[in-house]
Amino acid sequence: MAQKGTLYGIGVGPGDPELMTVKAIRTILACDVIAAPLTNAEKQSALDIARRHVGEKPVLPLDLPMTREEAVLRKNRVAAAGRIIEQLDEGKDVGFLCLGDPMIYSTYGYIQAIVAGRGYAVAAVSGVTSFCAAAAALGEPLCEGGEALHIIPAAYGDLDAALALDGVKVLMKPGKQWRGAREAIKRKAGASKVFLAMRVGMEGERLVRDLPLVADGECLDWNLPSAPGGGGHGVTEVGGPKTEGGGSADGLNAGVAKLSAEAEASGLERAAAEASEPETEAVTDDAAESETAATEAAWDDYFSLIVVK
Repeated sequence: MAQKGTLYGIGVGPGDPELMTVKAIRTILACDVIAAPLTNAEKQSALDIARRHVGEKPVLPLDLPMTREEAVLRKNRVAAAGRIIEQLDEGKDVGFLCLGDPMIYSTYGYIQAIVAGRGYAVAAVSGVTSFCAAAAALGEPLCEGGEALHIIPAAYGDLDAALALDGVKVLMKPGKQWRGAREAIKRKAGASKVFLAMRVGMEGERLVRDLPLVADGECLDWNLPSAPGGGGHGVTEVGGPKTEGGGSADGLNAGVAKLSAEAEASGLERAAAEASEPETEAVTDDAAESETAATEAAWDDYFSLIVVK
């Protein structure tokens, strides 16, 4: 009987191709087939990051939509594992590309369990995580001495309890729950620093340090700026040098800027069209809705994390 192939979970890092490890590149080059989750055309994917090394290898696209419906998740994971197993049965080694590290909040872990459970060989190649890359870009150590480091999925569970833990908290992928995360941070006493990182290492990277923390129960203001170049109250933007596939030096990402600019332009067009009308309240409401939509899209569509110290 022909020897079956091996499944490799390959971490390609947070977004900058230069952060891919030598082992990740070597494993990609050695694999016969590259498996990659399908992604929204507007987003940067693990396949985009590794494209130069994938070359002309056959790519196995896997339909793994992000949802909280367990039945749907299970169905899609089993189907994806089945497609991979078809390749393994032909004796082909398959490289499953993962953003960041394949063992940290990655779909690969579920696929690996299914494939291994059916008797196939599996292995994982570590990658640079987004929170480590963000700390490096900000020039801010995540933890020192006896400090504990807590990695928390921000869209799940009790954030108040998580933020009450001693040490540094990294809130991963707040997504649509970003308002809840903001309110939980407001309620937390004793936080001295809050950092925001979006699309770390990707085109349109955005890093914001020292988001304002005001004493005596005052508001913590960290809505996204509504237009390119806007900083918001007390916000200091930080940008690293531009690298291939990485962030821009001005620290304000192209992706969020584009969303904000489009929203602002849309609001201005409506305002101009309705300027001659006696009622202006609707124009104001429309502009506010456009700004809110841009903010929601930015948080929902882009990879983000929050560091609370």
